[in-house]
Amino acid sequence: MQMEVHPDEIYTVAVSLEDGSTIYAVAGEAEEKKLISLQQSIEEEKKIIALMQIRTEIIAA
Repeated sequence: MQMEVHPDEIYTVAVSLEDGSTIYAVAGEAEEKKLISLQQSIEEEKKIIALMQIRTEIIAA
């Protein structure tokens, strides 16, 4: 499955929290849209894999 957005194409900003941990926030609305698109692609791929596993189990039965 070809993803419309590659993870490396999403620009993020490192944010240091008070407890010393670091999180990464998307840098702007356009980047947020890319992230959402990527998440949707991943979810679609998970559904396809699950259906393939079910098919394999049915064939094996």
